[in-house]
Amino acid sequence: MWFLSKKYKLFILLGLVAYLGTSCQKDQIAPANQSTAFVKYYGHIADQAASDVIQTQDGGYLLVGATNSYIDAAESDVFVVKTDSLGNEMWSSSFGKIDGEVGTSYMRYDEEGIRIIELPDASAYIVVANRTYVAYPDGSSLLGVRGQTRIAMYSLDPATGAPTSSEGTELRTGIGSTHTDKVSDMKLDSTGGSYKYVLTGYTTNLSTNKPADIDHGAYDKTDILTILLEADFSEVWATGTTAYGFNGEDYGTSVQMLPNAYLVCGTIEEREANSSPSRFYSRLVAVKMRKDNGVPTNPEYFGDENYNFEGGHSTYDAENGKITIAAGVKGGSNTNKGYLVLLQLDESLNAITPNGVDFSCRYYNLSNENSASETTPYIAESIAFLPDNEGFIVSSTYKKTQLESTICIAKFDANLDVVTGGWPFSFGHEDAAGFLVTQDIGGTVLPISESVSGTSQTKLAGYVFTGTFGLATTNKMIGLVKLNLDGTFQP
Repeated sequence: MWFLSKKYKLFILLGLVAYLGTSCQKDQIAPANQSTAFVKYYGHIADQAASDVIQTQDGGYLLVGATNSYIDAAESDVFVVKTDSLGNEMWSSSFGKIDGEVGTSYMRYDEEGIRIIELPDASAYIVVANRTYVAYPDGSSLLGVRGQTRIAMYSLDPATGAPTSSEGTELRTGIGSTHTDKVSDMKLDSTGGSYKYVLTGYTTNLSTNKPADIDHGAYDKTDILTILLEADFSEVWATGTTAYGFNGEDYGTSVQMLPNAYLVCGTIEEREANSSPSRFYSRLVAVKMRKDNGVPTNPEYFGDENYNFEGGHSTYDAENGKITIAAGVKGGSNTNKGYLVLLQLDESLNAITPNGVDFSCRYYNLSNENSASETTPYIAESIAFLPDNEGFIVSSTYKKTQLESTICIAKFDANLDVVTGGWPFSFGHEDAAGFLVTQDIGGTVLPISESVSGTSQTKLAGYVFTGTFGLATTNKMIGLVKLNLDGTFQP
C-alpha cells in the first residue's frame, strides 16, 4: 500500500518501466532459508536514504529514512517501509510538509525520518524527522536556497503508515526565525504508563557568554539540544541555550534513559589554547539531564588536543548498569586516526572500559584489508548490547574513497574484544577492475530474538541492519540485511 506524499503525484509509467529495467544490479539476495538471512532493497526511482530500523511486535521490521522518488523536485519526503519477518514489503508510506508560497518565496521542504518507535500498545508508530526549508523564487524554478532546519514529529496509522496529520508537528517554531534545530536520536519514556519522548541533537540558537568561552562566541556554532515532549508532542522542556556548549561545534548524538536521569552522549568542541591560527578538537561527552527540568548534571569529558573524536552512539544495559559508546577518531596528532572507538561507563559516568588506553577508550582497525586513516576512516553508526551479557554489535561505515564506502558490522564480546570467525561482516561490492563500486552507508543495527518453543523465554537468533545501499552512479535504495549468529548468510 502506498500513501501519496505531499506532492500528490503518481509515478508515471515510463519512469517506473525505466527503473525496473535498470535496477537489476540491486537483485534481492535470499539464501535458501530466508528466516536465517536475507538482503532486501526498498525504494523507487531517484534516491532513498536509510536511518533506522526496529523489530515490530508482529515479528516484522519497520524502516525509516527519506525518498525523493519524484520527477518535479530535488527535495525528499520522509519514507517508511513495513515488512514481514522475512523482509518482504507489506506497505510503504511517504509524507512531508506541503510546498507553497511563503512571503515572497515558494517554499519546498526537504525531510528525512531519523528515528521510529512502535508504541507499546501498538496503537501508532512515532517518527521524528529533520525538515529543511528550501526557498525558490517561484514554483517553477529549479534553483533553491537551503535555509533553516527544524524538527518534525509524526504519528502514523500502524495499518497503513499514513500520518494522522499530513504535515506533522513542527517543534520550537517560535524560537527565532532563522535558527536550525536537528535531531539525531529519540527514545520513548513510558514510566508510569504515560508516554513521553526525549530527543537529542543540536541547535544554532546558541547560549551566549559561556563561562568557558574565552573568545566570547567568536567561534561558537552549535550547542547540544535536548527536548522532552508529552504524548501529544507538546514541549515539557527544551535545553540548549540554558545547557552546555563550548566555543565551537557541539552535538548530541544519542540519548538513553537511566533510572533517575536522561543520558546524552555526543561531542563537544574546544579551541586549543594559544593556537594561532585557531585549532579546534572534539572530545566525547556524556552528561545526565534531570528528568523534571532538563538541567544538566555532572558532565564527563574524554579527550584532549591530540584527538578529534566524532559520534557518540550509545547503548544502555540496565541489568548490568553499563553504558557503552561507539565513536570514531577523525583526526589529531595520534596513531589511531580513522579507528573505531568504544568507551564504557557505569551509571555514575565513571570509565570502566576493559583494557582501556587513551581516555579509557579502546581503538580498533576492523580489517587487515582496510587501512584505517584520517582519509579512510571507520565512521560509527550504531551500537546495541546483546542479551545474556554476550557482548555488542556495532555498525560502521568504512570510507575507502570519496566514491566508495562499505558497511562494516563488527561483534565484540563482553570484554570489548573483537569476535572473529565470520566477523567483521563487510557489505559492499567492487568488481575486479575496480570500476564498479558501491556507496553503502550504515544505519541502525540490532540483535533479533526468537521464542524458545514450549517456554516463555527467548534466544538470540541473528542480527539485522539497515543502510543506504547503491552503486555510486545509480539510484540509492534503503536496504535491510539479516545475518545469522556467526555473521554470514549460510543457513
